[in-house]
Amino acid sequence: MARRPIVGGNWKCNPDSIGKLDELIKHMPLGQIGNLGGVAVWILVHVAVGNECDTSGCDVLVCPSPLHVAYVASKVKENIKVCAQNCGFKGCGAFTGETAVEQLKDLKIEWVLLGHSERREYFLESNELLAQKLKYVLDAGMKCVYAIGEKLPDREKGLEATMAVCIDQLAQVKSLLDPEKVVIAYEPVWAIGTGVTASAEQAQETHAAIRKWIAENVSEEEAAVRIQSYYRGWKDQVLLRFPETSCGSPIAGRRTNIYG
Repeated sequence: MARRPIVGGNWKCNPDSIGKLDELIKHMPLGQIGNLGGVAVWILVHVAVGNECDTSGCDVLVCPSPLHVAYVASKVKENIKVCAQNCGFKGCGAFTGETAVEQLKDLKIEWVLLGHSERREYFLESNELLAQKLKYVLDAGMKCVYAIGEKLPDREKGLEATMAVCIDQLAQVKSLLDPEKVVIAYEPVWAIGTGVTASAEQAQETHAAIRKWIAENVSEEEAAVRIQSYYRGWKDQVLLRFPETSCGSPIAGRRTNIYG
């Protein structure tokens, strides 16, 4: 099954003012996005993924801060999808501080980001909780970018230790990995905000191992799920040109984080 590229921007808890959103929505600092060869790429841009880009060859998502979701959803063009950064797992009701997928769907939101390392670490979201959330999202007919990844001590021990972490994070959701609805975002946590850059070879190696594990423990069909990676500081025209993790978007010298 051909894997359609996916490009997206996670604005995290930014910006500090709603007045800054229009410029973020308008501008696209990455140049034209075209057909990336039928392979998956998730680009996590600190600046913007805007209305001035060609999305004919890929899916484009943007993840605004929760307070800004409704505004951004009302401003972006139809070819750009807004992705919530998180959601609850119980629906509407007495769940203070949560966001229900029913509320997101009412805003025409189709995607949710789950399992980001910051949610896992700072908000103690467990694999069990994330499995509940993913099932809730999928049962509601929505789609999910599901993040996994290892820390530096695991990476330093090699691929086997890296995969032990990834498998642990995937084991409870393996029955939910519908390639039509779920994108796996592999993010080496040690490369996030540290100035250290993961190599394309490391991405290829890990993606191939993840896909192999899914094929052996779930099915070959689910192994076609789109898998992306997190990178920072790539230069030149070629980013990732590998069978499991190709991206090839023309980015030169920008401070850009890439799931690819």
